[in-house]
Amino acid sequence: MKEKDIKRAVLLEPVDWMTMSPLCLGGTYILLSWMIGFNSIIVGLIAWVLMGVSVALYFQRLITGGEATRKRILAKIKKIEITRKNTELNELREKLHTDGDSRTQEYLKQLREIRTLFDQDPDLTDNLDSLGGIDIMADIDKLFDSSVGHLNQQLNIWRTARSISNRKIKQSYLNKRDLLICEVEKSIMHLGDIIGGLQGISFSSNDAGNQLSNIRMDISSKLDTAQRVQHELDNLGVGNDAFAKELLGET
Repeated sequence: MKEKDIKRAVLLEPVDWMTMSPLCLGGTYILLSWMIGFNSIIVGLIAWVLMGVSVALYFQRLITGGEATRKRILAKIKKIEITRKNTELNELREKLHTDGDSRTQEYLKQLREIRTLFDQDPDLTDNLDSLGGIDIMADIDKLFDSSVGHLNQQLNIWRTARSISNRKIKQSYLNKRDLLICEVEKSIMHLGDIIGGLQGISFSSNDAGNQLSNIRMDISSKLDTAQRVQHELDNLGVGNDAFAKELLGET
């Protein structure tokens, strides 16, 4: 959920048959009069008035319904995101049953609980939006998606490790898998702290903006850490043919 996407949706919301009908009718009058060679000031005036009505309707609906429209769009986007993430998590849950590791299934369960707590708070979205905090929601999504990505990644590594007979190489894969699982555990704690912090803010107080800024910096720091850890894990080279040869002592 990005601010620019919300603004675009708000601007497009009034564009429907009610707003566009006068514009289309006016354009049709002008086109027909041009095709039949009938140049009438009255017809042209009517056409321009109709098109002006469309423009006036658009801005009238945009201005008077702006806040309500924004809330409706936020609710719609949130509903779509919840459906998409639930589908993704259901698929991942089924896949995680195959690795036989109770940690991954438990961490997925905890992620879902935290996500549900966040998504089902009826006032949090509106309160964040009122203080320009939609970017915080987007960053929480990034942290959540990063954890889900780690769970998928560790599963792929586990599958690869199963097919490797060389113990040294197999263990290197399993070590990286453990690192990913540990990062998921840390992210769960971070997400819990962040959402708890957001729910603890009194959005009607004068200090709400400062509290939100502190949480924003905290999230930014955790995102930087997550990216750095992922970069370090990638640099381990597990899964690379050259890395496997190095472990085997080959040149």
